[in-house]
Amino acid sequence: MRWGQRGSAAGALLFFSLLGLWWSYPLVFHAGTHIATPLERAPSEHKRPLSRAAYNDQLLSVSGLARNAAALARGDLAGVYDHRVCHPTPGAAFLGEHMLEPGLVGLPAYLLTHNPLLAYNTSVALSTLIAAMSMFALIRYWTGSALAALVASVLFAFHPARLDNLTHPAVVGIHWMPLVLLRFEKLLERPTVASAAALCLVSTLQALVGSYPLLVLACFAGPYGMARLFYRRDVFAVAVPYLTASVLVCVAIVGMLLAPYASQQNLWDVLRLRWTILAEYGDFLPGHRFAAGISILLLAVGALFKSGREWSSHRLAVILATLSCLVLCSAGSLWPGGPEFPSIYVWLSGAFEFLAYIRAPVSLRIGVYFGLAILAGLGTAALLRALPRNGVPVAATVILAAIILELFNPWVSAAVYTRTRSLVVEPALPNADVMEAFALLDERGIEGPVLDLPYTGQASAQLEEMPLYLHASTFFPARATTACYNSYNAASHFDVARMAGQLPREAALTELAAAGLRNLLVHRKASGDGRGVLEGLRARPNIEVLYDAGAVALLRITSTVETLGDYESLTFAGLRLPTSLRLGLFLSAVHVDIRNDGPTAWALPHPIRPLKAYVRFADESENAEAGEWLPARLLPPLGLAAGATASVPVTLSRLPDPGTYRIDLRVPELGWDVGSQSSVLVLPSERVTYGAPW
Repeated sequence: MRWGQRGSAAGALLFFSLLGLWWSYPLVFHAGTHIATPLERAPSEHKRPLSRAAYNDQLLSVSGLARNAAALARGDLAGVYDHRVCHPTPGAAFLGEHMLEPGLVGLPAYLLTHNPLLAYNTSVALSTLIAAMSMFALIRYWTGSALAALVASVLFAFHPARLDNLTHPAVVGIHWMPLVLLRFEKLLERPTVASAAALCLVSTLQALVGSYPLLVLACFAGPYGMARLFYRRDVFAVAVPYLTASVLVCVAIVGMLLAPYASQQNLWDVLRLRWTILAEYGDFLPGHRFAAGISILLLAVGALFKSGREWSSHRLAVILATLSCLVLCSAGSLWPGGPEFPSIYVWLSGAFEFLAYIRAPVSLRIGVYFGLAILAGLGTAALLRALPRNGVPVAATVILAAIILELFNPWVSAAVYTRTRSLVVEPALPNADVMEAFALLDERGIEGPVLDLPYTGQASAQLEEMPLYLHASTFFPARATTACYNSYNAASHFDVARMAGQLPREAALTELAAAGLRNLLVHRKASGDGRGVLEGLRARPNIEVLYDAGAVALLRITSTVETLGDYESLTFAGLRLPTSLRLGLFLSAVHVDIRNDGPTAWALPHPIRPLKAYVRFADESENAEAGEWLPARLLPPLGLAAGATASVPVTLSRLPDPGTYRIDLRVPELGWDVGSQSSVLVLPSERVTYGAPW
């Protein structure tokens, strides 16, 4: 790199850093205690309910990212796969977004401070700088213009599609993508082992951010790479072996690291048919929900008027890749009342079932903005080259000023993007009493997971409680917690909720102790349900009060419970059907009643695993023969008192055509082959919806 290039890169880094600090002010002064939330999503009674959900989602991101950083800091690779959440489900880190790369980026801050919030905020800030600098390197390599690279970098790194959703770093994190394209281009220019290794490195980093960025990488880089290879047929024979080796090594590394992800998804049957959330084409126009912006569109159009064979090759490859992301994430009309275009993604998911498991293909839209930012950089370079030399700095300054005004001015931004860029800095340190209770367990050497109360299986409670419980435990990553994610709940979550909902009954204490859940953290503010759980627990002779403060009380079950893990003691006690079933965003299940006929309490053997079950639907309306046996999952109770009965869900991954059915259930390991006494109505699945902002 020449000194002039180094100087422009250093100046660009300084500019991006100052722009990021200005945008996030005053978070820089509170990075270890606060998080920044876009204004319209700030948690406040004056905002819509989604605001609190978005804030809590950010706490979940803090938890996952910081637990990865903590595991890497102590050299515990197993801790990357098992965050000690959703106890006793093993490997629960891979039930949702794994966030391996965000945890790695946040590692330096965590090593210095062991502060999860600082690790998270640092990772988010660095991802923005990486996005800006990698785009700067790509556009300057193509055009030789540092000013054009600066424009493209601001449009990419600070685009609302990124800034509005930094609460989900594993969704919008395509900050390594420009370097993937750059290293690919350099490999074509000079096929060597070093070039192949560099491409493998940046591709691996990009692939390990999250599942949605991995989808964008495949959707964008695939068409782009094929178009460029077609153009560079002169180096095809020389470059392809190096390219193939790079891709294979990258796939092997990513496959090895993400193998537990696939294993967990398959074991617990988390991935199922759900709603497919798409954008509408018209949403990308200025003033609409997913607006690309005015500046980016105008400058991208400018790229179409630059001549030159090599320039055209780059441009056409980017356009092809951008359109690939656009048509896969969108459907509907280009303008109100215009012709309707069907969804290509829904058609593909019908042909390739694994695509139907992806809930939000709308996230591919980040690839659309990425492609437009590249084209805007090319368009800016073409414009600046057409001007007299003394007019270039003035023109570049005007363009940058217009972009920054559009992105960050509240009124202009609201008009173009339908939302402002303003931030609210919110305190995010857990309650001091909660932190003291966790610390007390460590000081006294008390082992075992923590069960936060209240703990329910209701969706609304999960959105409110789980992020707070998880966030507090993140400051003590060596301590397991039953708290789970609010989107990808483990099967054990619902059984813990069942036992917790029966407190303060003695049978519930017996079952919790049998399941190994002896440390109870009761949150007073959240427990105002009128059931008197805390006072009822205090009255039990087998409860020790370890800590009692204004916000929480820490209790421990002291009784010794004799347990049995023999499946033969579990008997079928009934099958419960809802009035109707429909696969969609909320997954369908039937419930089976299980009784413990053994002489002592039942305890599910560890490591826990679901039992394979099979469900068959018999069409009653046509008196037809029963259909095929469909695979399902059933997790026996974690703990069950002698003579007690528990209702556990049997999750369904598929449903028959709409109609009225009788259901048969088969569980080979328990020797059950039973049928329902009543009927259930299967409704049409809701497969497509529009409008999820993220």
